[in-house]
Amino acid sequence: MARIAVVRPLESDGTVLPSNPKGTAVTASGKYAVVSGGPRLAPDAPPSGTVWIINLRSRAVVATVTGVGNDPYGVTILEHFAE
Repeated sequence: MARIAVVRPLESDGTVLPSNPKGTAVTASGKYAVVSGGPRLAPDAPPSGTVWIINLRSRAVVATVTGVGNDPYGVTILEHFAE
């Protein structure tokens, strides 16, 4: 068990919005975890969601995808996911 920090990139004004991790999934191989999160903003606000890809062996965030909806919860990994 480990605590792995998921941090959002800086906003254009220099602030950091909360990560609010919510959804998780693990690849079939157990090599990566995918975590979704982000703050809930007004419906007309730009997408605030973030997805982090975590290498479970090294316990490190290896990729971050921003602009993924508003307050995303669900994460699904298809069996055809290429690692």
